[in-house]
Amino acid sequence: MRPYFHQLTDPLKSIIIQENLARTIIGYDPMALPGLHQIEPYARTLFEWAGVVARDQVDVVVKARMDRQN
Repeated sequence: MRPYFHQLTDPLKSIIIQENLARTIIGYDPMALPGLHQIEPYARTLFEWAGVVARDQVDVVVKARMDRQN
């Protein structure tokens, strides 16, 4: 587990676990750049702009998103 895993919300933990178990991820949205293809500045701006996480949690969720790419 990543050191920040306990700081994430349950839905995000679930997504990370499901991605690790998946053999194929299929999705299509012509207006969105999937999280696994985002670079750090884009992800950070997206989280800050959307306001879906508290400002003090932005660093944690951005780190989680970037680590999911590895």
